[in-house]
Amino acid sequence: MDGRFIARFAAHTVAPSAEVPHGIKYSLTLHRGTGQRVLGFDNAHPISIRKGRFVARPTEADHWHYGPGEAVKKYPFQSPGKLLEDFWAEVERFTGIEE
Repeated sequence: MDGRFIARFAAHTVAPSAEVPHGIKYSLTLHRGTGQRVLGFDNAHPISIRKGRFVARPTEADHWHYGPGEAVKKYPFQSPGKLLEDFWAEVERFTGIEE
């Protein structure tokens, strides 16, 4: 990707569970040429989401990392195709490089 970024994908099927109800374990990441991850969609672990004074821990593990310091946000997984579409849209937004 213009020599400045590298996209890495890993995915495999697993038995459906509370954390991975759709049965697909995945990691889609964008890295600078230096190797630093700058964007990522994955479901390696459930995340904690702060709601005021309270922290909610959703059952599903789908989430994405973005921006400076890599903030984390829940990702509403719908399908593998939608995941790819959302990942590439964020890559384009982050890098300014169109597919």
